Amino acid sequence: MLWHGERTEELNDLYRQYKRLFGMSPGGYEEINDGYDGMTYDEFVGYIKECIRRKKSMPYIVIGDDVYECGDIY
Repeated sequence: MLWHGERTEELNDLYRQYKRLFGMSPGGYEEINDGYDGMTYDEFVGYIKECIRRKKSMPYIVIGDDVYECGDIY
């Protein structure tokens, strides 16, 4: 599932920053799946900012460090 909420210039800028760090958009991880639908705009933006600050992808921030039990880092 993808993020289908509000799009602003701030969010577009965060998408660009995120994509430079991780090579993909923050709004399309299967691991998060339906979780996007339950997020407010402010929560989504906050998660992306935290990802950029900590240099960890969305699943690690939204779900937690044990999201990839096999140790893969995305």
